[in-house]
Amino acid sequence: QLGVVGCLTLLVALAGAKAFATLERDAAMASREHYARNLAGLLSQGNFTDKQHSVVQQILSHHSEHWCMPHMANEDPWSFEASFYFTIVLISTVGYGDIA
Repeated sequence: QLGVVGCLTLLVALAGAKAFATLERDAAMASREHYARNLAGLLSQGNFTDKQHSVVQQILSHHSEHWCMPHMANEDPWSFEASFYFTIVLISTVGYGDIA
C-alpha cells in the first residue's frame, strides 16, 4: 500500500509540475519584462544626478545579490524542474498546520 501511495504521489507531483510550468510561465515572464521596462524607463527619464543614479544602481545590485538567487536572474522561474520542486514542497507541507 505504501508503494501505491508513493507512486500516486509521484504521479500527482509530475502532473502538477507540468501544469504549473505550462500555466505560470507566460505570466511570470511577462511580469519580469514589465518590471525591466519600468525600471529602464525610470532610470532613463528619472532626472537623477550621477550620484542618485549610482545609489539606485547600488540598491538594485544589493537586492539582486542578497534577496534573489543570482543564477535565477535570467532563468525561467517556472521550468519543469522548478515546478516539480514547488509541487513537492506544496504536497509535503499542505495540512502540516492541522497536524501540528
